[in-house]
Amino acid sequence: MNLRNLFRVSAVLLLLSGLAFLFAPRAASIMGDLDSYGLYVHQQLGATTVAIAALLFLVSGMESSPARQAVATAVIVMQLASGIVNLLAVLGGGIPSGTGWFGVGFNLVFALAFGYFRFVRPEEA
Repeated sequence: MNLRNLFRVSAVLLLLSGLAFLFAPRAASIMGDLDSYGLYVHQQLGATTVAIAALLFLVSGMESSPARQAVATAVIVMQLASGIVNLLAVLGGGIPSGTGWFGVGFNLVFALAFGYFRFVRPEEA
């Protein structure tokens, strides 16, 4: 695995989840039935996630550069922040523990993977 492939794997996973939130927010929700505002928020999350997926896919094709390293750092921040939100939601009983712990693990794995390629084995710019 290299940073290019990690960007691409992340992009595909984000694209799939983003499309689910964008076009099937009721099915993608773990919160049960959504009111109109909940649907709106889920669809906004989906649109943002699809945009991030597009960014990661475009960056995956770039040569090593400070911009590419900045995107990797931003992904680490995004994964850590999302992981903390997932952890607090699980511990607070706000989301089902199975789904929540999967999210915490997912965020941790991707934060560590991007951290490895960003700080332990950085690309030559």
